[in-house]
Amino acid sequence: MADATESGNRLKQRRASRPKVKTGCNNCKIRRVKCDESRPQLKLYASSMDPKSSIHQCPPHTQPSLSSKLTPHYSRSPTLGLAFDAKEGQYFQVFRTHTASELSGFFDSEFWTRSVLQESHSEASIRHAVVALGALYKTLEKVAESPPSSPTSTSNQSTSSGDSAPTHWNFAWEQYGKAVTRMRQSIENNEVRSQRTILISSVLFTCFQSFVGDHKAAIKQVQVGLGVMEKQRRERKMLYLQRQDDIVEDELGQMFTRMAIQAKSYDMAFHFPAPWVIRLSTNPSIANPVASQSGPPSPSTTGCMTNLDWRYHVSQDPSLANPPSPSDSSTGTTVSIEAPIPESFPNVHEARLVLDALCERIMRYNEELVGFYTVSNNILPASIKSNGYGFGRSLEQWQATFAPLLAKRRAPGTSNTERAGMIVLQMGCIMTRILVFTAFSANEMDFDQFLPIFMEINELAKELIVDEELALAQARCGEACRHVNSSLGRECERRLGLRL
Repeated sequence: MADATESGNRLKQRRASRPKVKTGCNNCKIRRVKCDESRPQLKLYASSMDPKSSIHQCPPHTQPSLSSKLTPHYSRSPTLGLAFDAKEGQYFQVFRTHTASELSGFFDSEFWTRSVLQESHSEASIRHAVVALGALYKTLEKVAESPPSSPTSTSNQSTSSGDSAPTHWNFAWEQYGKAVTRMRQSIENNEVRSQRTILISSVLFTCFQSFVGDHKAAIKQVQVGLGVMEKQRRERKMLYLQRQDDIVEDELGQMFTRMAIQAKSYDMAFHFPAPWVIRLSTNPSIANPVASQSGPPSPSTTGCMTNLDWRYHVSQDPSLANPPSPSDSSTGTTVSIEAPIPESFPNVHEARLVLDALCERIMRYNEELVGFYTVSNNILPASIKSNGYGFGRSLEQWQATFAPLLAKRRAPGTSNTERAGMIVLQMGCIMTRILVFTAFSANEMDFDQFLPIFMEINELAKELIVDEELALAQARCGEACRHVNSSLGRECERRLGLRL
């Protein structure tokens, strides 16, 4: 009997000394069942397990991933870097699908549809700014649906307070504050990867401030961006090899140039005091118009002389016919031929770049012209006027080069965006020519002589509006929309020669 007891103890001790399995979850060990040892799936289902349940089943290897079950009903952000929470993800989708196209205007822009979206996945300041702009878009959308003064605005806000204009507005300001704070912290801690991040953030901040009506703050942002771009240009001149992101920097440079031109055009009407004044000039000389490779357009391409024709002003003042050379100019003017107007434009994008560059030089000229007024007792020599009317010749050449492309705007295969871009460029060129030829006018009544030109701009604007209304009607009703047979259809037929 004693021998049997000792042999039993030895068996128990031998059994207790066997190596134990140290893998698997504690719950499966307690239940004495084999645990699936797939670590990622264990973490996944453990995080989704009901804490009130003490027993669960381990997912087998053949069971599909539970990520689809855990995904909320809202659209997730495609980012693999910085995470968007539920609310941020919704506004990010609004920016991607609506706000980006609105900011692009009548032109296709990879800056808004690609660059900004990519950077928002890795830079916190850009991410918060993008979300803020998406929230602002929702604010404007809700205000347009139900203005604050309408009787239904209060009832709508009470029924869906989470989808009201004040809710979107407050969240937009909250995200904007986070974006500014994060950018400031990144700069102070030297965490900014490149100047590119600062420039993109500055563009987004400018858009936000313009939306909310803080134009002085927007001008300040443009000033900062122009300063950074100018510093980069100087540094790039000292390098023999350009960096890989130079293309993106050129894109940002074009963006800031356009914003500066818009801001200066706005300032021409409201005249903000210093320091809220944007300056493009960096040298003391007055910018000269760009010389054309093919010379001024022939009389056959321009038709009869109008007030926008430089020859009209030469006939009134023959001294304007020959612009002075740099050696003859008493103002220290230098001639710039760094970007001559080409003989043809292959597409709308190239035409826009040339017109932007020309408008930039005109703005620089106007800046220094104001400085000349302050020291010359409001007396301008003929050489200064000749340089100014030279810009009129360049704009006339641009318009003649752009004419074949504009004539094809109704050709099959032309997209609505491309057609709208052509019309907007033509309107911008005509308006710039008017501003150039009235820059030396002291009488406001001088604008009356351009009434036929203003009528041409008005007709182009109506054409643009008709196209937009037609596109909206077809988007609502489909290709078989019958609304176009009403007044909209008759307007299209009358103005555009289209039978709908």
